[in-house]
Amino acid sequence: MGNTNVIIVQVNEKDMVVLSEAGDFLRVPRPMEAVRAGQTFCIAARVDEREQWTDWIETLKKKMTTQRRYWAAAALMLIAIGFSFVANEITPQPAVASMVVDMGPKIELLTDDQGRVIEAKSDSVAGERLLKGVSIDKLPAEEALSILVHKAVADGLVYDKAERQPAIVTWSPLPGHLEYVPPLSQEMLQHQLEDTLNKLKEPNIQESTHQEEALPSKESAKKDGRKDYLNLKPHKDDESIINKEVNKEEKVTKKSVKSDANSSVDNDSNGNKEREEGRNEKGLNKEKGQKKH
Repeated sequence: MGNTNVIIVQVNEKDMVVLSEAGDFLRVPRPMEAVRAGQTFCIAARVDEREQWTDWIETLKKKMTTQRRYWAAAALMLIAIGFSFVANEITPQPAVASMVVDMGPKIELLTDDQGRVIEAKSDSVAGERLLKGVSIDKLPAEEALSILVHKAVADGLVYDKAERQPAIVTWSPLPGHLEYVPPLSQEMLQHQLEDTLNKLKEPNIQESTHQEEALPSKESAKKDGRKDYLNLKPHKDDESIINKEVNKEEKVTKKSVKSDANSSVDNDSNGNKEREEGRNEKGLNKEKGQKKH
C-alpha cells in the first residue's frame, strides 16, 4: 500500500472528510497535528474489498493451469445452477392461471407461470374421490389432465350421456395475471380431453355390443336345430351367462323326456290290465257254457 494526496473538505472532532485524487469523498481519522479545510494532506492509500477480491482472483489464475481453470469454471457453473434449481423448487410459485375440468366431477387445477400444477381442488364429493390417491403436483397441466381422465373413466365418474352434458376444459389466467398466456390453446386442450375420453370408452362400447350379440347368436343356432351351438365360443364375460341358459334348457329337456317315459310306462301297464281282464272274462264265459251243457 502507498500514499495518496487528498484535499481536506471538513474537519470534525475525531475524523475528517477528504476528497481523493480519483474524485471520491472519504472519511478518515483526524491526525494528531492541526489541520484545516482546503489543506492538502497525505494519507495511506486504502484498498477496498473489490480490489482485494480482484487481486485474489489474479493470484489464483497465475497458480492454476489452463485445464484446471476450465474445470473450476465448470464446477462453479454447476454449483450456481444447482443452487438456483433448489431455490426454485423450495420457493412456492404463485398461481397465475386456473384450469377447470368438468366431465362429471368438476376439478380445478391452479398452475404456475410454467404451466405446472401447484394445487388441485374440488367442491363435490365425486371430485374429492377423483383426486384421492392421485399425485399430480408439479406435473404439466396437460399431463395431469390425462391422468385425471383415465382415473375418472376407470372409476365410472364420467357423464353417461356425452351428448347431453359434454366434457369441458378451460384454462384461463387469474385476476392480476391477465397478461399470462397458457402453453396450450383452448382448442388443443378440448381436443385432448375428447380424444382421450373416446379412446377409453371405445373398448367398453365394443364389449357391451359383443355381450348383446352373443346370446342371440346362440339362441338362433338352437332354433335352427344346429347341434354345434354348444361349441360357440362366447366372450369370457358372457360365458357364465350362456352356460346358465344352456343348463336351464337341458334341465327342461330332461324333465320332458322323463315325463314322456313315465306316461308311456303308465299306458303299457293300463293296456296289460285291460288284456288280463279280457282273458278272465272269456274264461268265465267258457265255464258258464260248460255248466249249461
